[in-house]
Amino acid sequence: MSNPAFPDIGNLWRDLLRQWEDAGNAIGTDAMKSAEFSKLMNQANSSSAALQRAFADLSAKYLAAINLPTASDVKAIGEKVQALEGRIEEIQLMLSEGKPQGASGYIKPTRNRQPSAPPSPRPVSDGQS
Repeated sequence: MSNPAFPDIGNLWRDLLRQWEDAGNAIGTDAMKSAEFSKLMNQANSSSAALQRAFADLSAKYLAAINLPTASDVKAIGEKVQALEGRIEEIQLMLSEGKPQGASGYIKPTRNRQPSAPPSPRPVSDGQS
C-alpha cells in the first residue's frame, strides 16, 4: 500500500534507473548504426591485435635474451613429453604381454652383405730391374 504522503523511494529509484537506461540505450543504438562507429571499432580491434602481436614478439625476444622458454616453447615440450609417455606405455604393454619385439610389424633386415676380400699382396721389388 502506497501512501501519497510518503512516496516509495524504491519505486522512484527504479523508474529513474529505467529512464536512464532507456536514454543510454537509445543513444548507443543510434551511435552503433553509424558508419563512423563501425570504422572506429574496426580500428580499435586492429590496433589491439597489433599491440598484442608486438607485446608477444617483445616478450619472446626478452625471454630469449635471458635464456628462458616462451609459453609456446613450453607447450611444444609438453606435447612431445605426452607423445613420449604414450610410446613408453605402448612399449610397457608390449613387454608385459610377452610379445617379441618383432611382433610390432618391424621386420629385421637380413644380413646379406659379404665382407670385402682382402687385398692381394703386391710383388716386392728389390729396386733392380
